[in-house]
Amino acid sequence: MLAKDVKVELNRITDQTGKGYLMVGSELAKEIVYYDTATQGVAIVNKGVTNTDFFESGYDTKLSMSKQKGSNVVKFVYGQDASIFHGTDYSDTMCLVNNSTCVSDMPFYSIDKVDGDHFDANGVVGLAPTTDIESDNRSFINVLHNQGIIKDRTVALNFED
Repeated sequence: MLAKDVKVELNRITDQTGKGYLMVGSELAKEIVYYDTATQGVAIVNKGVTNTDFFESGYDTKLSMSKQKGSNVVKFVYGQDASIFHGTDYSDTMCLVNNSTCVSDMPFYSIDKVDGDHFDANGVVGLAPTTDIESDNRSFINVLHNQGIIKDRTVALNFED
């Protein structure tokens, strides 16, 4: 695959965060996620998790044929209301733009429970740089770069208001 610039349409949430789509798993479930330049790593809400402001997630770790389950149980805080996310580490296929820009074996956290009721998306794609930029395999940007999808390990958000 020839490295290229990739453009993803996002709706502006803040100066460092936009909301857009990400397709996940072998069934390419279309998820509404935050693309966040202040966060690292990827977290996707698993099918069946419900909460007051959630959209029903279509991603199901039981159905995806391309997933790999890890052994780490995770718990972390995200969002303005400090929602607490509980889950397990996995890796799976993720596509940015209508199946044309995909990464395989992307590490992420599959979220099975959320404490808090104001998170209005099915996941988070962290775009923040990491301290170990060359080898951090949880960095979405590193995986895109290492799999030859993007030329440089850089991200720019350009919101048109």
